[in-house]
Amino acid sequence: MHNCSANNKKIVGTLRTIESKENFLHQIRQLKLGDIELIGMDLIKNESAKRSRQRKSPLNFSHYATDL
Repeated sequence: MHNCSANNKKIVGTLRTIESKENFLHQIRQLKLGDIELIGMDLIKNESAKRSRQRKSPLNFSHYATDL
């Protein structure tokens, strides 16, 4: 979990250097997370899911096959 938190801090910091606006739509209610934080969490979630799929996929050695 520490790695996820560290990654989130790095991503949010980078996103803040790109875009200074925290929220892109005006909302009346007070949000717990800003748009920048939500984007960062989504990026981490997608990367984690991609790694999980790679671990579960069977090994494919067909590209090493040669005609004998």
